[in-house]
Amino acid sequence: MNERRKRLMGLGPLLALGIGLGGCGQPPGEAAPLGTLTVALSNADAAYLYEVAVTGEDGFSVEHDIGVVQTGPTEQLVAQTFFTLAPGYYQVRADAGHGHGRPGPLCGSAQGEARVIAGQTAILTLISSCKSDAAGGLDVTIDPNGAPDWVTVGLAPSVLTPVCQNVTITLSANDPEGDPVTYSLDLTSSVHGAHPALSFSGNVGTFTADKNGPYGFTAQACDPYACSPFTFAITVTMTPADDADDDGLADACQPSDNPS
Repeated sequence: MNERRKRLMGLGPLLALGIGLGGCGQPPGEAAPLGTLTVALSNADAAYLYEVAVTGEDGFSVEHDIGVVQTGPTEQLVAQTFFTLAPGYYQVRADAGHGHGRPGPLCGSAQGEARVIAGQTAILTLISSCKSDAAGGLDVTIDPNGAPDWVTVGLAPSVLTPVCQNVTITLSANDPEGDPVTYSLDLTSSVHGAHPALSFSGNVGTFTADKNGPYGFTAQACDPYACSPFTFAITVTMTPADDADDDGLADACQPSDNPS
């Protein structure tokens, strides 16, 4: 670097005078007309020092290190500097970090091209692309859900039924939010030695048994989020005429593999 360039670059971060002006078309020894380039950084991050480098077509280069300031309590953060340069086209690059091209961990480089005209001010705005390390927000909405309410558990013909007779079980419930309701029905307790039969589809079931006694059931009415259980019993009755062979099972509805 020649002595003239060293002297000019030592003038401070707010002023840089072009050197080697003979390469820009000026006669030797004649003062070159100068222009001004203002470089502004948008979306700058106050946590970083920005290095702004301006490079001309002839290889001339000058750098400023600038910080971010806030012009008022409600104003946007601003990083800005200006250069006094010989006319021509210049490549401008801004890095967030601590100078010397070391980018900050959250910010990328910003680049652009500017044309400087003698006696005029060119303005170049670069966008600093920085990722935020700030905490995000989480909205939590609690939507209360009510389980279905039982309306009826219909038993036809009755809760008391003779052996070998079908009992039709009809389940009905309403959901407070109007969600669709599905049903299930299970035989949860039986009479020892009996051969009960239960079928169920949709909300209707059919039950029959070949031995007298109480049979316990659990029904469930469910929406997509919760279920409501309902327990009940059907009592099967039998007369001596129903069990002629006195084996404790009704003769009319014993399985075919039972001894008669």
